[in-house]
Amino acid sequence: MHHIFFNKISFIRIFPACLSVFIFCSVAFPKTADFIVLLSPKALTIYNQYEQPLSAAEKSQLSPCVPMQIMQADVTLGDQITRAMQCNFELKTMYVIKDEQGEIINGKGNVQILKACTLIGDTVEMVKDGAVLFSQQFPIAPSSGRLKKGETLAVLFRSGNTYAVRFDRDQPASARYGWCPAISQVAWRKSRTISVVDTTLAPLVRDELNAWIERANDLYIKFFSEFNRATGMQKSIPAWKPVTNGPGLRWTLNAPYDRTGELNESTERLVEEMRDVLIGKPFLAGYENGELKVTPNGNHPN
Repeated sequence: MHHIFFNKISFIRIFPACLSVFIFCSVAFPKTADFIVLLSPKALTIYNQYEQPLSAAEKSQLSPCVPMQIMQADVTLGDQITRAMQCNFELKTMYVIKDEQGEIINGKGNVQILKACTLIGDTVEMVKDGAVLFSQQFPIAPSSGRLKKGETLAVLFRSGNTYAVRFDRDQPASARYGWCPAISQVAWRKSRTISVVDTTLAPLVRDELNAWIERANDLYIKFFSEFNRATGMQKSIPAWKPVTNGPGLRWTLNAPYDRTGELNESTERLVEEMRDVLIGKPFLAGYENGELKVTPNGNHPN
């Protein structure tokens, strides 16, 4: 009995340090990722982050052949019945719903899975007029349009001989995403100026920051579940939740961790990793009063 009690006390005492080491030895942002291409989003059953069906307005943001990063290939939703593929699209969690056998509902002919895509994250500028093919169809249609000299794109990832790209210019989400052949790189160059993508966070940078948050949340679940099992305690599991209003990107910890300071050490490590992601970009990462922030840095040199 004394031995068990000692182990519990020891575990509790070293808990903050163990948590920090566990999370940041376990988390590493990958160089590759899997994506699902929604060839026909309207044919699919898709839920939002609240596990509710997308509204008509939300679904209208999904153009045919839009890519989503796969976060978990197979999850069970809160009702403990519905199976889904958990995806990330523009910093929002979405669920592509499956049937009881684990197949995407109406998925045949309407989705394509791209494995081990190489993440890029570059902002590029066209240096030749009409030299780069741009298609909103996947695979790329030969009759696709061509980009003008001076236009800029965020190159998200490469799959085989194709780049997934996102327009730098301001336009509706349903018109931003497309595909370019890999040979396009001879007709563009990396942008050296602070562009619209830089000042609003490039999509892949936002995805990388959000991926750190999601991985931290997943590891909190694993670590606290093990802690509760080992100690017999029933500590609630911490989680970062996005704040949808206000400038920049923000997340808050759930109670009571937003005010106890119990996770300060692991949060400081998380902030350090996010600062590394933001090197060379006009943004700052910080943590204060239970809120993690990525906000514009007005003193960043242009």
